[in-house]
Amino acid sequence: QNTLAEGSTSAAYCLCAAGHYQAHGGTFAFAGGLYYPRAVAVSPSGTHAFIADTFNHVIKEVSFGDGSTRLVAGSGSACYAEGKGSNALFPFGCSGYAEGKGSSALFQEPSGLAVHPDGQWIFVSDKLNHKIRWIELETAQTGLLAG
Repeated sequence: QNTLAEGSTSAAYCLCAAGHYQAHGGTFAFAGGLYYPRAVAVSPSGTHAFIADTFNHVIKEVSFGDGSTRLVAGSGSACYAEGKGSNALFPFGCSGYAEGKGSSALFQEPSGLAVHPDGQWIFVSDKLNHKIRWIELETAQTGLLAG
């Protein structure tokens, strides 16, 4: 079993994606790559990490043990759509916010993460929604903490 020991810097080489957001470089391959990942939080057990993949608008998880990756929450799209009148959405002109389970939740540039000491919850700073949200890891359900 691979874990991240306290004070270890070994995660630095594991979580790197090569250059461009479509790249799949580094030790772990993320579907769609990483696009401006702003925050990483390691689980209390040291067996996996959570990543705020800011410009992909999702939270991802990577296992240090087997290298598996998964989407925790977020649809992968910001609040933006081409269109006329009320059918047009712009990143700064709409909420881009929805609670839900897994990919049914909407984030708009998640930028900060913290893991609860029991390892069952993640707290997310949802930057452009001006909210602090939680994710219950067993169900991937999101909710509002503040904002």
